[in-house]
Amino acid sequence: MPKPSLVRRVRIRKRLVIKIFLWVSAGIPCKFTSPLDGITALFGGNGQSVIYAPGCADATCRDGILFPSAVTAASEADAVVLFVGLSQAQESEGRDRESLRLPGKQEELISTVLDAVNGRPVVLVILSGGPVDVSFANVNERVGGILWAGYPGQAGGQAIAEIIFGDVNPGNLGALLNAMTWSLIWFNE
Repeated sequence: MPKPSLVRRVRIRKRLVIKIFLWVSAGIPCKFTSPLDGITALFGGNGQSVIYAPGCADATCRDGILFPSAVTAASEADAVVLFVGLSQAQESEGRDRESLRLPGKQEELISTVLDAVNGRPVVLVILSGGPVDVSFANVNERVGGILWAGYPGQAGGQAIAEIIFGDVNPGNLGALLNAMTWSLIWFNE
């Protein structure tokens, strides 16, 4: 995504982002940075604005009643960061999923927002603890990037913002891999 100085407005989608950030704690953390907080801190100011428009009421995304606000925001934005994924209601110990697809109408939300952006940058951020099939978005040329963020914890919002705007590259694992020892063992033996 372009550096913050090159973009005037960024639209953030989905109310689920703050709700699923707290899953890693035994209680509510003293302080946490949601993706909205992280992007606003990095991007806001100097005449730039971040506007949040939910596309679904929660991660179950049972209906498309909030799609119009997401479409309106996306059509006016210079760039779009679209958060989708799962919550502990869909995946946790004792709650196995029957499908790897996004729950509810989230795929429809993504397609609807993509239809509204007219070539502007779109980053899809997946928040989940397990695998999610986003092959439909992976082959869509209107998606400029896909970031799987897991359940990133209390400082995850800042980390996501730094990755989206290119301040850090989580794909540079050279130092980590050089420090690891790998044993070639078959897992079925």
